[in-house]
Amino acid sequence: MGKKLILVCLIISGLFGQVGLAEGAVQGQLEGELGWYSPWDENRWAGWLKLQLGGDWSLGEDLALFLRGSSSYDSTTAEPDFTLERAYLRYETGKLRLNLGRQAVSWGVGWFFRPTDLITPLTPLSKEETRPGQDLLRLTYATSAVTNLEALGGEELLAARYEWRIKKTNLRLLGLVQSGAKVVGLDFQGGLAGFYGEAAYGFTDELNSGFWTSMLGYRKIFKEDWNGYLEYLHDASGAADPAQYDYSLLAAGSRRYLGQDYLALGLVVPWDDLTDYTGAVVVNLRDQGLVLSNYLNVAVSENLDLKAGAILVMGAAETEFGQMAAGQKVILSLGGVYYL
Repeated sequence: MGKKLILVCLIISGLFGQVGLAEGAVQGQLEGELGWYSPWDENRWAGWLKLQLGGDWSLGEDLALFLRGSSSYDSTTAEPDFTLERAYLRYETGKLRLNLGRQAVSWGVGWFFRPTDLITPLTPLSKEETRPGQDLLRLTYATSAVTNLEALGGEELLAARYEWRIKKTNLRLLGLVQSGAKVVGLDFQGGLAGFYGEAAYGFTDELNSGFWTSMLGYRKIFKEDWNGYLEYLHDASGAADPAQYDYSLLAAGSRRYLGQDYLALGLVVPWDDLTDYTGAVVVNLRDQGLVLSNYLNVAVSENLDLKAGAILVMGAAETEFGQMAAGQKVILSLGGVYYL
Protein backbone atom coordinates (compact mmCIF):
# COMPACT_ATOMS: atom_id res chain seq x y z
CA MET A 1 0.00 0.00 0.00
CA GLY A 2 2.79 2.43 0.90
CA LYS A 3 4.62 2.08 -2.43
CA LYS A 4 1.35 2.57 -4.33
CA LEU A 5 0.55 5.78 -2.43
CA ILE A 6 4.01 7.19 -3.05
CA LEU A 7 3.83 6.22 -6.74
CA VAL A 8 0.51 8.07 -7.06
CA CYS A 9 2.08 11.20 -5.52
CA LEU A 10 5.03 11.11 -7.91
CA ILE A 11 2.88 10.49 -10.99
CA ILE A 12 0.53 13.38 -10.19
CA SER A 13 3.44 15.72 -9.45
CA GLY A 14 5.06 14.69 -12.74
CA LEU A 15 1.90 15.41 -14.68
CA PHE A 16 1.53 18.85 -13.14
CA GLY A 17 5.21 19.54 -13.74
CA GLN A 18 4.83 18.71 -17.43
CA VAL A 19 2.09 21.30 -17.83
CA GLY A 20 4.07 23.91 -15.93
CA LEU A 21 1.93 24.16 -12.81
CA ALA A 22 4.46 22.92 -10.25
CA GLU A 23 6.18 25.69 -8.33
CA GLY A 24 8.53 25.13 -5.41
CA ALA A 25 12.11 24.81 -4.24
CA VAL A 26 14.45 22.14 -2.88
CA GLN A 27 16.07 22.60 0.51
CA GLY A 28 18.69 20.45 2.17
CA GLN A 29 20.97 19.98 5.11
CA LEU A 30 24.07 17.99 6.01
CA GLU A 31 24.10 16.75 9.60
CA GLY A 32 26.66 14.77 11.55
CA GLU A 33 27.56 13.72 15.08
CA LEU A 34 30.36 11.99 16.97
CA GLY A 35 29.81 10.31 20.33
CA TRP A 36 32.22 9.04 22.99
CA TYR A 37 31.22 6.51 25.61
CA SER A 38 32.69 5.58 28.98
CA PRO A 39 34.68 3.65 30.10
CA TRP A 40 37.22 5.80 28.31
CA ASP A 41 40.08 3.30 28.45
CA GLU A 42 38.25 1.15 25.90
CA ASN A 43 38.27 4.03 23.37
CA ARG A 44 34.61 3.56 22.45
CA TRP A 45 33.11 5.98 19.97
CA ALA A 46 30.50 6.11 17.22
CA GLY A 47 29.46 8.58 14.56
CA TRP A 48 26.94 9.18 11.83
CA LEU A 49 26.47 11.48 8.85
CA LYS A 50 23.22 12.30 7.06
CA LEU A 51 22.36 14.26 3.93
CA GLN A 52 18.73 15.35 3.74
CA LEU A 53 16.95 16.90 0.76
CA GLY A 54 13.31 17.92 0.49
CA GLY A 55 10.82 20.53 -0.53
CA ASP A 56 7.24 21.33 -1.33
CA TRP A 57 5.70 22.24 -4.67
CA SER A 58 2.46 23.98 -5.50
CA LEU A 59 0.48 22.01 -8.11
CA GLY A 60 -2.31 24.53 -8.33
CA GLU A 61 -4.51 26.63 -6.10
CA ASP A 62 -5.57 23.77 -3.77
CA LEU A 63 -2.97 21.04 -4.32
CA ALA A 64 0.64 20.69 -3.13
CA LEU A 65 3.31 17.98 -3.09
CA PHE A 66 5.72 17.38 -0.18
CA LEU A 67 8.87 15.28 -0.59
CA ARG A 68 11.83 14.62 1.71
CA GLY A 69 14.49 11.94 1.68
CA SER A 70 17.80 11.28 3.38
CA SER A 71 20.95 9.27 2.83
CA SER A 72 22.94 8.38 5.94
CA TYR A 73 25.95 6.44 7.19
CA ASP A 74 26.29 5.05 10.71
CA SER A 75 29.63 3.77 11.98
CA THR A 76 27.94 1.17 14.19
CA THR A 77 26.50 -0.62 11.15
CA ALA A 78 29.13 0.51 8.60
CA GLU A 79 26.42 0.54 5.94
CA PRO A 80 24.80 3.43 4.02
CA ASP A 81 21.04 3.85 4.26
CA PHE A 82 18.44 5.74 2.22
CA THR A 83 15.07 6.70 3.66
CA LEU A 84 12.12 8.35 1.96
CA GLU A 85 10.83 10.31 4.96
CA ARG A 86 8.00 12.30 3.37
CA ALA A 87 6.08 11.84 0.12
CA TYR A 88 2.51 13.06 0.19
CA LEU A 89 -0.04 15.17 -1.62
CA ARG A 90 -2.11 17.78 0.19
CA TYR A 91 -5.47 19.02 -1.02
CA GLU A 92 -6.83 21.96 0.95
CA THR A 93 -9.97 23.97 0.39
CA GLY A 94 -12.04 25.91 2.89
CA LYS A 95 -12.38 23.90 6.11
CA LEU A 96 -11.13 20.66 4.57
CA ARG A 97 -7.56 19.33 4.34
CA LEU A 98 -6.71 15.95 2.81
CA ASN A 99 -3.22 14.37 2.90
CA LEU A 100 -2.33 11.22 0.96
CA GLY A 101 1.05 9.48 1.25
CA ARG A 102 3.98 9.19 3.66
CA GLN A 103 3.60 11.80 6.39
CA ALA A 104 4.05 12.44 10.12
CA VAL A 105 1.26 12.71 12.70
CA SER A 106 1.89 14.58 15.96
CA TRP A 107 -0.54 13.63 18.74
CA GLY A 108 -0.27 14.43 22.43
CA VAL A 109 0.72 17.47 24.49
CA GLY A 110 3.56 16.14 26.66
CA TRP A 111 7.02 17.67 26.65
CA PHE A 112 8.79 14.38 27.42
CA PHE A 113 6.10 11.69 27.89
CA ARG A 114 3.32 11.31 25.28
CA PRO A 115 1.01 8.33 25.88
CA THR A 116 -1.27 9.32 22.97
CA ASP A 117 1.51 9.87 20.40
CA LEU A 118 0.75 6.48 18.87
CA ILE A 119 0.93 6.77 15.08
CA THR A 120 4.38 8.20 14.29
CA PRO A 121 5.85 8.61 17.80
CA LEU A 122 8.68 11.05 18.40
CA THR A 123 11.76 10.17 20.45
CA PRO A 124 11.79 12.35 23.62
CA LEU A 125 13.76 15.62 23.28
CA SER A 126 14.12 15.12 19.52
CA LYS A 127 13.23 17.80 17.00
CA GLU A 128 9.79 17.55 15.42
CA GLU A 129 11.24 17.20 11.92
CA THR A 130 12.91 13.92 12.95
CA ARG A 131 9.52 12.29 13.52
CA PRO A 132 9.20 9.15 11.34
CA GLY A 133 6.72 8.98 8.47
CA GLN A 134 3.93 6.53 7.74
CA ASP A 135 1.81 5.90 4.64
CA LEU A 136 -1.62 7.31 5.45
CA LEU A 137 -4.79 8.86 4.17
CA ARG A 138 -5.49 11.75 6.55
CA LEU A 139 -8.53 14.01 6.59
CA THR A 140 -8.90 17.10 8.76
CA TYR A 141 -12.11 19.12 8.90
CA ALA A 142 -12.68 22.30 10.93
CA THR A 143 -16.24 21.81 12.11
CA SER A 144 -16.24 25.32 13.65
CA ALA A 145 -13.84 28.03 14.77
CA VAL A 146 -13.00 26.06 17.94
CA THR A 147 -13.69 22.44 16.95
CA ASN A 148 -11.81 20.10 14.66
CA LEU A 149 -12.24 16.51 13.41
CA GLU A 150 -9.34 14.36 12.20
CA ALA A 151 -9.57 10.88 10.65
CA LEU A 152 -6.75 8.62 9.44
CA GLY A 153 -6.40 5.32 7.64
CA GLY A 154 -3.38 3.20 6.80
CA GLU A 155 -2.20 -0.37 6.65
CA GLU A 156 -4.14 -2.15 9.43
CA LEU A 157 -4.81 1.27 10.97
CA LEU A 158 -7.93 3.33 11.56
CA ALA A 159 -7.87 6.36 13.88
CA ALA A 160 -9.85 9.49 14.66
CA ARG A 161 -9.51 12.49 16.97
CA TYR A 162 -11.96 15.26 17.87
CA GLU A 163 -10.80 18.58 19.32
CA TRP A 164 -12.77 21.34 20.99
CA ARG A 165 -12.19 24.23 23.35
CA ILE A 166 -13.78 25.25 26.64
CA LYS A 167 -12.75 28.84 27.40
CA LYS A 168 -8.91 28.67 27.25
CA THR A 169 -8.57 24.89 27.50
CA ASN A 170 -8.12 22.66 24.45
CA LEU A 171 -9.46 19.11 24.82
CA ARG A 172 -9.16 16.13 22.47
CA LEU A 173 -10.72 12.68 22.39
CA LEU A 174 -9.22 9.95 20.22
CA GLY A 175 -9.72 6.36 19.17
CA LEU A 176 -7.41 3.99 17.31
CA VAL A 177 -7.49 0.43 15.99
CA GLN A 178 -4.19 -1.04 14.74
CA SER A 179 -3.32 -4.68 14.07
CA GLY A 180 -6.04 -5.87 16.44
CA ALA A 181 -5.09 -3.51 19.28
CA LYS A 182 -7.58 -0.84 20.32
CA VAL A 183 -6.87 2.45 22.10
CA VAL A 184 -9.07 5.26 23.40
CA GLY A 185 -7.56 8.38 24.86
CA LEU A 186 -7.71 12.08 25.65
CA ASP A 187 -5.51 15.09 26.29
CA PHE A 188 -5.96 18.61 27.65
CA GLN A 189 -3.84 21.76 27.65
CA GLY A 190 -4.18 25.49 28.28
CA GLY A 191 -5.99 27.70 30.77
CA LEU A 192 -5.29 25.45 33.78
CA ALA A 193 -2.54 27.41 35.57
CA GLY A 194 0.17 25.55 33.65
CA PHE A 195 -1.17 22.01 34.10
CA TYR A 196 -1.69 19.67 31.13
CA GLY A 197 -2.07 15.95 30.62
CA GLU A 198 -3.03 13.00 28.48
CA ALA A 199 -4.08 9.39 28.91
CA ALA A 200 -4.59 6.31 26.75
CA TYR A 201 -6.42 3.05 27.51
CA GLY A 202 -5.27 0.11 25.40
CA PHE A 203 -6.94 -3.30 25.08
CA THR A 204 -7.28 -6.16 22.60
CA ASP A 205 -10.37 -8.32 23.07
CA GLU A 206 -12.30 -7.48 26.23
CA LEU A 207 -12.67 -3.85 27.27
CA ASN A 208 -11.99 -4.63 30.93
CA SER A 209 -8.71 -6.41 30.10
CA GLY A 210 -6.77 -3.28 29.15
CA PHE A 211 -4.34 -0.90 30.83
CA TRP A 212 -4.17 2.87 31.35
CA THR A 213 -1.10 4.93 30.50
CA SER A 214 -1.40 8.49 31.80
CA MET A 215 0.73 11.62 32.12
CA LEU A 216 0.21 14.73 34.21
CA GLY A 217 2.46 17.70 33.55
CA TYR A 218 3.13 21.23 34.74
CA ARG A 219 4.81 24.01 32.76
CA LYS A 220 6.25 27.16 34.33
CA ILE A 221 7.52 30.16 32.36
CA PHE A 222 9.98 32.36 34.23
CA LYS A 223 12.59 34.99 33.39
CA GLU A 224 10.34 35.90 30.44
CA ASP A 225 11.31 33.02 28.14
CA TRP A 226 12.72 30.20 30.29
CA ASN A 227 10.49 27.12 30.30
CA GLY A 228 10.42 24.59 33.13
CA TYR A 229 8.61 21.25 32.91
CA LEU A 230 7.58 18.60 35.42
CA GLU A 231 5.87 15.42 34.17
CA TYR A 232 4.73 12.23 35.91
CA LEU A 233 4.02 9.10 33.85
CA HIS A 234 2.16 6.01 35.06
CA ASP A 235 2.01 3.00 32.74
CA ALA A 236 -0.11 0.21 34.23
CA SER A 237 1.04 -2.19 31.51
CA GLY A 238 4.66 -1.97 32.66
CA ALA A 239 6.35 -4.26 35.17
CA ALA A 240 5.82 -3.32 38.81
CA ASP A 241 8.87 -5.36 39.85
CA PRO A 242 12.17 -4.38 38.17
CA ALA A 243 13.16 -8.05 38.27
CA GLN A 244 10.41 -8.70 35.71
CA TYR A 245 11.70 -6.24 33.06
CA ASP A 246 11.68 -7.82 29.58
CA TYR A 247 14.48 -6.06 27.68
CA SER A 248 13.62 -7.88 24.46
CA LEU A 249 10.62 -5.53 24.16
CA LEU A 250 13.00 -2.56 23.88
CA ALA A 251 15.05 -4.27 21.18
CA ALA A 252 11.87 -5.08 19.25
CA GLY A 253 10.70 -1.46 19.49
CA SER A 254 7.36 -2.43 21.01
CA ARG A 255 8.02 -0.43 24.20
CA ARG A 256 10.00 2.67 25.12
CA TYR A 257 9.97 2.05 28.90
CA LEU A 258 9.56 -1.15 30.90
CA GLY A 259 8.46 0.07 34.33
CA GLN A 260 5.31 1.70 35.67
CA ASP A 261 6.21 5.04 37.22
CA TYR A 262 8.51 7.78 35.93
CA LEU A 263 9.25 11.42 36.67
CA ALA A 264 10.77 13.92 34.22
CA LEU A 265 12.08 17.39 35.07
CA GLY A 266 13.12 19.67 32.21
CA LEU A 267 14.46 23.15 31.52
CA VAL A 268 14.66 24.96 28.18
CA VAL A 269 16.73 28.15 28.21
CA PRO A 270 17.28 30.47 25.21
CA TRP A 271 20.44 32.22 26.40
CA ASP A 272 20.30 34.64 23.47
CA ASP A 273 19.16 34.72 19.85
CA LEU A 274 21.90 32.28 18.83
CA THR A 275 22.25 29.88 21.77
CA ASP A 276 19.79 27.62 23.58
CA TYR A 277 20.14 24.96 26.27
CA THR A 278 17.91 21.96 27.04
CA GLY A 279 18.33 19.90 30.19
CA ALA A 280 16.28 16.94 31.41
CA VAL A 281 16.30 14.51 34.32
CA VAL A 282 14.28 11.29 34.00
CA VAL A 283 13.84 9.00 37.01
CA ASN A 284 12.41 5.49 37.17
CA LEU A 285 10.58 5.72 40.48
CA ARG A 286 10.49 1.94 40.92
CA ASP A 287 14.21 1.17 40.72
CA GLN A 288 15.62 4.72 41.29
CA GLY A 289 17.62 4.67 38.07
CA LEU A 290 18.24 8.14 36.62
CA VAL A 291 19.33 9.71 33.34
CA LEU A 292 20.58 13.31 33.18
CA SER A 293 20.69 14.84 29.67
CA ASN A 294 22.18 18.19 28.63
CA TYR A 295 22.17 19.70 25.14
CA LEU A 296 23.60 23.00 23.89
CA ASN A 297 22.87 24.39 20.42
CA VAL A 298 24.70 27.39 18.92
CA ALA A 299 23.80 29.09 15.62
CA VAL A 300 27.25 30.00 14.31
CA SER A 301 25.90 31.50 11.08
CA GLU A 302 22.81 31.47 8.90
CA ASN A 303 23.87 28.11 7.49
CA LEU A 304 25.62 26.40 10.39
CA ASP A 305 24.47 25.16 13.80
CA LEU A 306 26.81 23.44 16.25
CA LYS A 307 25.57 21.23 19.08
CA ALA A 308 27.05 19.45 22.06
CA GLY A 309 25.53 16.94 24.44
CA ALA A 310 26.32 15.13 27.67
CA ILE A 311 24.29 12.24 29.11
CA LEU A 312 24.92 10.84 32.58
CA VAL A 313 23.42 7.47 33.61
CA MET A 314 23.13 7.02 37.37
CA GLY A 315 21.94 4.09 39.45
CA ALA A 316 22.85 0.45 39.92
CA ALA A 317 23.73 -1.69 36.90
CA GLU A 318 20.55 -3.75 37.34
CA THR A 319 18.24 -0.71 36.98
CA GLU A 320 16.36 -0.21 33.72
CA PHE A 321 18.52 2.69 32.54
CA GLY A 322 21.69 0.94 33.73
CA GLN A 323 20.85 -2.12 31.63
CA MET A 324 19.94 0.02 28.61
CA ALA A 325 23.25 1.90 28.84
CA ALA A 326 25.20 -1.39 28.96
CA GLY A 327 27.82 0.02 31.32
CA GLN A 328 28.10 3.40 29.61
CA LYS A 329 27.84 5.83 32.52
CA VAL A 330 28.77 8.93 30.50
CA ILE A 331 27.99 9.69 26.86
CA LEU A 332 29.42 12.81 25.20
CA SER A 333 28.52 14.04 21.73
CA LEU A 334 29.53 16.80 19.36
CA GLY A 335 27.83 17.54 16.06
CA GLY A 336 26.50 20.11 13.67
CA VAL A 337 24.02 20.91 10.94
CA TYR A 338 24.90 22.75 7.73
CA TYR A 339 21.89 24.11 5.81
CA LEU A 340 22.41 23.94 2.05
